[in-house]
Amino acid sequence: MLLKLEEQIHQAYGHAEDCAHRARIARNPQQRSDWLFVEQRWLTLARTLSFAQRFERFSDEAKRNRYH
Repeated sequence: MLLKLEEQIHQAYGHAEDCAHRARIARNPQQRSDWLFVEQRWLTLARTLSFAQRFERFSDEAKRNRYH
């Protein structure tokens, strides 16, 4: 599952980067604002997935240590 999470995190950051680029080239303030909003949503998802990944690693380590 960690590999899948890493891939999802990478993709979310990539989408955020794309949105930031689109915001920079937007032709009007509303489009720019919309792209920046979507960028923030992708960044929130990436951070959430990163937390889930860290929690999963911590949980796996705790399970291993519990039986040793």
